[in-house]
Amino acid sequence: MKKIIAVLMCLLIFNNSAVFAEDTVYGDADGNGILTANDSALMLYKLLNDDYVLPGESSGNDYIEITDVDNDGVLTANDCALVLKKVLNIGFILPCEETAEVTTEAATETTTETTTETATEETTEASTENSLNISINIGSSTFTAELYDNESAKAFIDILPVTLQMSELNGNEKYYYFDETFPTNTQSVGYINAGDLMLYENDCIVLFYDSFSTSYRYTPLGHIDNPEGLAEAVGSGNVTVTFTK
Repeated sequence: MKKIIAVLMCLLIFNNSAVFAEDTVYGDADGNGILTANDSALMLYKLLNDDYVLPGESSGNDYIEITDVDNDGVLTANDCALVLKKVLNIGFILPCEETAEVTTEAATETTTETTTETATEETTEASTENSLNISINIGSSTFTAELYDNESAKAFIDILPVTLQMSELNGNEKYYYFDETFPTNTQSVGYINAGDLMLYENDCIVLFYDSFSTSYRYTPLGHIDNPEGLAEAVGSGNVTVTFTK
């Protein structure tokens, strides 16, 4: 068992594709400002070796606040697994990120002057209108997709509704090249999940219906909440797909 863990750790340490860089990078065990598989490997090594000091830990930084991504107060194997899941799927929200989001919202509400009930209702309606959820219709099947809050996804949702004749490629994706271009923020995603919606280069939308590792760079647009039945719906050839708000 220890040999298997050691092999997995070696594989993770040498897989250093960056996923994101933010002011606060939860799970950043190596302190380089970005989340990679190396962080998960170092956290696992810390669990197996109590004497190991994470990078920057000796300087007085409380790394448990960064590595405790499941918010249970201790560093466990679950934290390592969640960090790796985040690396493989940038759309995944860590439990600590959800808490940070709620805390920020609560602080904003505390410092904001009391508004009228009418204003609150108008804000709620506006939030609904700006929702980034869309429907994807394929034949008799309908899937719900959540788009990420980025400029690329917003530019895509602005052109909806749209019906596309998408082409088949590699037995795992359907794609379509637009005449117009979209904003990009390309990333080495490392792994594709069935249901992922990506932008390739600046004009090609790709709907993946199978999961696999990749070295290609994409701009993530969103993902289908429940991709069960997606492969059967798109079939093995070209397919007509309708995207609606």
